[in-house]
Amino acid sequence: VRVDAFPISVDFAEFDQLARDPRVQDRAKEIRAELGDPEHVLLGVDRLDYTKGIGQRLKAFGELLDECVITPDEAVFVQVATPTREGVPAYARLRNEIELRVGRINGEHGSLGQPPICYLHQSYSQEELAALYLAADVMVVTPLRDGMNLVAKEYVASQVGGDGVLLLSRFAGAAEELDGCIEVNPYDPEAVAER
Repeated sequence: VRVDAFPISVDFAEFDQLARDPRVQDRAKEIRAELGDPEHVLLGVDRLDYTKGIGQRLKAFGELLDECVITPDEAVFVQVATPTREGVPAYARLRNEIELRVGRINGEHGSLGQPPICYLHQSYSQEELAALYLAADVMVVTPLRDGMNLVAKEYVASQVGGDGVLLLSRFAGAAEELDGCIEVNPYDPEAVAER
């Protein structure tokens, strides 16, 4: 019998190859254009789950807008919330809470054709995810508790230009492996907003 640690990971070569594909790079440029060519694109990609801290991260982004630290023409937050456990009442309530928060922030800070948050409740292909990762200047991975969080690793693997920033919860297992990320406490939205 042999016992050892085998940390889970992603297919680095696949995401690296996708990020180098001219079609994916063109799609990343299209995504930025569709968002109005903001100075900064922040991205969150998660299952719609209470452990992922989506509400807390949106609260932190809303505080940045409330305090005029950023404006919707400077930064857009894209939140992909992949559907999960749709028939479970607690998850339906979570979806409603998230969508209400997005609506409130967009209603208070958005303008016609320029919402500060682009909320997407759907699944995406690996190619589209790679394009989203390339389009994002900042990847926001702030789960309240997570075993590893492979999305953080996918983002890093897709950064062929090396200029993306990963904002990562200290409560994600990936935080122990990804040196150079900006570690945050997702239970403190004010501190997340400051970073």
